Amino acid sequence: GHQDKVTSLAFSDDGQWLASGSRDKTVKLWLVSGGRSLVYTYSGHQDKVTSLAFSVDGRWLLTGRDDKTLKLWHLSGDRSLAYTYAEYEGEAVFSRNGLWLALGGSDYTVKLWSVSGDWSLAHTYSGHKEDVMSVAFSDDGKWLASGSFGGAVKLWSVTGDRSLMHTYYGPRVVSVAFSNDGQWLAFGHLNSTVTLWYTSGDRSLAHTYVGHREMVRSVTFSPDSQWLVSGGDDGSVKFWRVSNDRFLAYKGARYEFNICHFAFSADGHWLVSTGSDDVVTLWNTSNDRSPVHIYTDYEIGPTTLFALSSDGQWLASGEGADEEINLWHISENLSLAHTYVRHKSRVFCVAFSSDGQWLASGGGDKKIRLWHVSGDRSLAHTYVGHKSTVCDIAFSRDGQWLASGGMDKKVKLWNLSGDRSLAYTYVGHKSAVDTVVFSDDGKWLVSGSGDRTAKRWHISPRSLSHTTYAGHREGVSCVALSGDGQWLASGSTDGTVRIWSILTGDC
Repeated sequence: GHQDKVTSLAFSDDGQWLASGSRDKTVKLWLVSGGRSLVYTYSGHQDKVTSLAFSVDGRWLLTGRDDKTLKLWHLSGDRSLAYTYAEYEGEAVFSRNGLWLALGGSDYTVKLWSVSGDWSLAHTYSGHKEDVMSVAFSDDGKWLASGSFGGAVKLWSVTGDRSLMHTYYGPRVVSVAFSNDGQWLAFGHLNSTVTLWYTSGDRSLAHTYVGHREMVRSVTFSPDSQWLVSGGDDGSVKFWRVSNDRFLAYKGARYEFNICHFAFSADGHWLVSTGSDDVVTLWNTSNDRSPVHIYTDYEIGPTTLFALSSDGQWLASGEGADEEINLWHISENLSLAHTYVRHKSRVFCVAFSSDGQWLASGGGDKKIRLWHVSGDRSLAHTYVGHKSTVCDIAFSRDGQWLASGGMDKKVKLWNLSGDRSLAYTYVGHKSAVDTVVFSDDGKWLVSGSGDRTAKRWHISPRSLSHTTYAGHREGVSCVALSGDGQWLASGSTDGTVRIWSILTGDC
């Protein structure tokens, strides 16, 4: 992972990617599903990365800003740097149609850039009298709102003559958001209030929400535009109704850190909030709108393991030296559904099958246990064959195979159905096998080892012949395959990520 504190997070609009920025001056791109592995590391900034944004069309990743630059990167292909916006300090946002990038800055202007062709500056909006703190596009891409620290929020036309359409006046503005239906604008203010404004007609003030005790740093609407969520320096998260009586629907517990950013899932069922204390909170926005789980540094450390089922219903976790695995039901506020107890030593790895029927666990007792996720949640089978600790396990996407890597330097392929026998043992690593992953098409199995290499093995026909990817200075701790099967990413404890061509082995 990163070599210093994580300072920013962002999900892609389609939910496939998670980007993390850090004080180590890098941005890392992670797979959200499957192996949840590190895919790529973007390097080039000269200071910590505190701002991240994905374009909605999935083509671009924008990173900044403490070195006073914003960098636009390709999200696919060679993931190269496309453009650098130099001497920039301020807020940045993509339009949902993927055509525009708006930058609000300390020069009191908002710059509209074309995110295609020659990356040209299309227009500069002038009129603010103080720093532009926040910018937002309407969902249809027709309008751009910019809020300044002086208290004015300006509504601009994105097309045509790009004129100023309206100016909203109020207390000093920190954050701005459009509702998805285009009817509302919300502002978070320095004076701890949240205001709701009409975007059409006389564009008047519809309501002032009072309840925060300090500056409101972030506001966002739910996808159905029925709810407004706000968070601020008082450490609280508040859910407000947008229509009817506009009452406070839920007041989250106060935290000891600022609430900086929000992101809703596309279906509106989940909300993720991030704070200034390296904490990510998952909220269930239905029912009682309670926090489902709080992810902190200690929970994702080397002593803790977890896996999320592909349908998002289940979380399996183990802590410290536990010999137990806890199964949590996510849609019921992370209630404990079951505890699996049969291992005789610490559990080192867990994984769900792609259909969510099975949970596998491997541990220091040299065994892999296959459990039912539903029904009586009983033990279905115990795989025996490793001579030492089982370090990692993975299911093939088609549900035919289970792979395991162990401290005995071996990779084993097991049948998931029938007699659940050992299908093959791959030998070739010179140290413990720490990670295993299947290709999406089920043709390949890739392993990473403490011997500083990753190896690609044939599943059909199975043989000891393999391709070795060598170049890391320390052990390979994680691997990931691109969906098209052309690229392999390997992450190492030496702090680097290498991208390899599957066929040629070139890095």
